[in-house]
Amino acid sequence: MKRSVSPAPSKALPVELDWNAAMVASRANSAAFVHKFVNELWGATFFREKATEDEKMSAFNAFLTFAADLKPRDMVEAQLIAQMMTAHTTAMECMRRANLPNQTVMGRDLALKNTGKFMHLYIAQMKALSKYRGHADQKIIIEHMNVASGGQAIVGNINARS
Repeated sequence: MKRSVSPAPSKALPVELDWNAAMVASRANSAAFVHKFVNELWGATFFREKATEDEKMSAFNAFLTFAADLKPRDMVEAQLIAQMMTAHTTAMECMRRANLPNQTVMGRDLALKNTGKFMHLYIAQMKALSKYRGHADQKIIIEHMNVASGGQAIVGNINARS
């Protein structure tokens, strides 16, 4: 079954969207993927209850610009960066709710637990992005070594910084 793609996101975006940032942030070669990316990110973005449409669009465009500034190299990185951004935003919202002046002890505890979960998720996503980009730590373990007469060897951990 073939799906048709509308020329605009399915959720009505109230004000002007920064489509250049959306293209860079999504690393998409097709309009269909850019629209999918924007729809998913718009749906996962938290907006304050009383935010105006202009405030929502301004915050969303800042989100797209931030994603573009991380310079995703492909669509997989773009999706991971979008997930990182929503995890971070959700963690910050949980922290905000934990610190409400009239928050109950139970409400504060729940909000702080969720904050920790989303912060942990964000760190795991950062590590995944770094690993995907090829920046993972490499470790070499030598189990057996023979040093001939007159030879020299270093025994222990060696940390090379270049």
